Amino acid sequence: MAVACPSNRARPALQIGRKKGRPPKQPVGPGVGGRVTRRCSLALLNQAARATGDDCFGLRFGNALSLDQCGAWGKAVKEAPTLRAALGVVCRRMNMLHTGTKVELYEDSRRTLLSFRFVGRTHEDPRHYLEGSLAVVRKVVQLAEAGAVSVCFEHDRPPRVSELEPVLGARIAFNRPTNGVTVETARLDEPLSKSTTTTHGPMEALALSACEDLVQAVVQAIAKLIPYGWLTIQSTAAAVGLQVRTLERRLDKWGVPYKTLLDEVRRARALELMRTGGHSMTDIALLLGYSEQAHFTRAFRRWTGMSPRQYDVAD
Repeated sequence: MAVACPSNRARPALQIGRKKGRPPKQPVGPGVGGRVTRRCSLALLNQAARATGDDCFGLRFGNALSLDQCGAWGKAVKEAPTLRAALGVVCRRMNMLHTGTKVELYEDSRRTLLSFRFVGRTHEDPRHYLEGSLAVVRKVVQLAEAGAVSVCFEHDRPPRVSELEPVLGARIAFNRPTNGVTVETARLDEPLSKSTTTTHGPMEALALSACEDLVQAVVQAIAKLIPYGWLTIQSTAAAVGLQVRTLERRLDKWGVPYKTLLDEVRRARALELMRTGGHSMTDIALLLGYSEQAHFTRAFRRWTGMSPRQYDVAD
């Protein structure tokens, strides 16, 4: 997805991107679509910060980037039924974007931490990337009434904390074991107050008319749930307002196992996204509920006999 630079101060990233072989109008930063190496992403932001003389470049980049500019995963976040679903999309998207990036949710009875850390050497100072990434995550959290929100970083306290606070809030801690955003656990399953569309979550039953076929209802439910990684029959049963055992019996009666329906929905959606274009392979994998792009590639080869890229060229 081509994304215009979100601010005038970010424009040097375009020139730096050209030196790195990136096409014009496709800067790399927190949340931007496409797959690029972690080292290149960090280098781009660091070079842009030096070129502009802006020690808060990464923070401003992330803050200026709207979810509408984030392509498929930004749309999935905005349409998520709950904060848990939205943060789940963030975790899977960021983990797929770079090898060696670990974004995970750690939950206890009171607080939930979205932890963001790198595995192995980064070769570049990750501060700008982390500040920009957590600015995007903070934007996601603001879609919900998340209560008390705090942000933490592994690096030392910088002299410019006053510039971080308007973007990340007043509750910022440094020299912590990880980087991340913490929210109240009780808020995770509440509906997003700023969701732009009505999306059915696993505890919101779909209204079935008397003439609507059960299989079609299940297919519709699966299609709505897969971007959030809700792939189990338990999630789908809740979405269509049935007990799991009841749904299993009815599908058995029709001779259509749940796993077969799930696989067919994924196959049809994958082919649709491939034909329409405009999505990276990483985004398609995310929208189909996969945690790794490689899992999607293997499934696509099983469906079509060729890899996604071979299919794209052949088409």
